[in-house]
Amino acid sequence: MSGSWDGFHATKAGTGHVLRWPDELVVRIASRWLRSGERPRLVLDMQCGGGRHSVLLASMGLDVVSLDVSRVALGQVRAALAGSKLPAAMVSGHSSRLPFGHAAFDALVAWRSLHVFSRAEQPGVVAEMARVVRASGRILFSTRSDRNVYDATAVGRDLPRPTDLTFAQLEALCAPLDVLEIEHTETTARNRSLRDAYWVVHARPRA
Repeated sequence: MSGSWDGFHATKAGTGHVLRWPDELVVRIASRWLRSGERPRLVLDMQCGGGRHSVLLASMGLDVVSLDVSRVALGQVRAALAGSKLPAAMVSGHSSRLPFGHAAFDALVAWRSLHVFSRAEQPGVVAEMARVVRASGRILFSTRSDRNVYDATAVGRDLPRPTDLTFAQLEALCAPLDVLEIEHTETTARNRSLRDAYWVVHARPRA
């Protein structure tokens, strides 16, 4: 699997499509973490991709571990952090078998990534998120919703075929979590002929 993701991230870099700016919702919710009485110290950026949120979290003064199955992606993270003169630990690993102990992190971000797993795999990935975050910690993830409208020629060629979720499917998937809030966000392109739609979940591990 790592080889295919290496190719994916290398292609994105070659075509200038590596995302550099953090998502506004990650900025907003992570900023709330900093103002809370339970300010996190150690945060996992799970399936970090090019590292835009690793850079954000490190710039907020948090200790960051950037994890991805792709070594090409981790190289992009390393370059982004070096350019910003910010530290983070790099770990190569798979999200369904996180190489960390129980309750190892205060918070976890998994942005726009859960949909790359099949419906059969997704519950295990969410269970791993809950396992590695302490009981009073925070989990923030986003995944594609069933309101997406795709360019059929691009799916499977330029981007992995995603697993879209209805709200009911998302709720069932969140069984190991104490959900604090769920939001839905979407953007359109090509005169509204394409739609990018995501569920956003902010939660704690269920005690």
